[in-house]
Amino acid sequence: MKDTHMRVLLAVDQSPASDAAAAYLIGLPFDQPVDLKIVTVVPPFPFVERHTTGSPPDVDELLDRERQQVEATLTELVARFQNDTFHSVSAEVIVGTPGQALTAFAKKQGAELIIMGAVGRSALSRVLLGSVSDYVANRAQSSVLIVRSQTSASIRIGTDTGPKRIMLAVENSNKDIEVAKCLRQFELPPSTQLHAVHVMQLMTFYRKDIIQQTSEMWKQSKLRAESHGELLAEVIRDWGFDARSNVVSAPHVGDSLISYADEHECDLIVTGDRRRGRLQRLILGSVSRHILRYAKCSVLISRGS
Repeated sequence: MKDTHMRVLLAVDQSPASDAAAAYLIGLPFDQPVDLKIVTVVPPFPFVERHTTGSPPDVDELLDRERQQVEATLTELVARFQNDTFHSVSAEVIVGTPGQALTAFAKKQGAELIIMGAVGRSALSRVLLGSVSDYVANRAQSSVLIVRSQTSASIRIGTDTGPKRIMLAVENSNKDIEVAKCLRQFELPPSTQLHAVHVMQLMTFYRKDIIQQTSEMWKQSKLRAESHGELLAEVIRDWGFDARSNVVSAPHVGDSLISYADEHECDLIVTGDRRRGRLQRLILGSVSRHILRYAKCSVLISRGS
């Protein structure tokens, strides 16, 4: 019999960013019981160079001390998830290089969704992800939800139950429905708005005469994109969401999607991973990667239902 529990991994590191991720997770309305694993990675101890004379410190003792301190924090965090949504909650401390260790652990556990915070490098509006979040979002086999702290404030236990406006980045292909299926994991209220948005990239690098000659092709492409978007929105409406589709034109696809999300006050962007090839070290497509790095709201990288 198929397991009806969703396997979720929450990665924390005792930072405000991971606190925001935990708060966001508590407010998500899953449509099935969740088996939650909370994980903290303790990086390898910076060992003394081999050629250094003298005895190194007792590394094992130092690591044990660090592990005990982290485990005490995790025990308090586990207690926050003792409610009907979570079928089981456990915590684990692992030692390793954070990004690699989290990705390998999630694969071993069969995690379907990884949730973690985004770490800002500066106070600028275009904030870069921390290296660990970036690594996991790029290389994990499961879907990954990167939570930005400014969006977690709208999630309150017992009041709000999830994002209010969601933007789905549409590729205009059959993959879009697979990307959207991740939303069926949540029982979002009927008032939740979902915007399925496709951006047609303007041909600003061509001469005007070439653009004029291909204008009819452009019109036909736009009609096909609008038809695809409306069909996708219909399917999503059948799932119980308030969905609408939009096709916009802009020179830069990633910037345009982010601007749309900002203009419509979306608090979550859902995008596919758009992987190319089967190499071991795969990276996100350029648009998804751009959204992941520069969006102001939380971003869900969907790798299917």
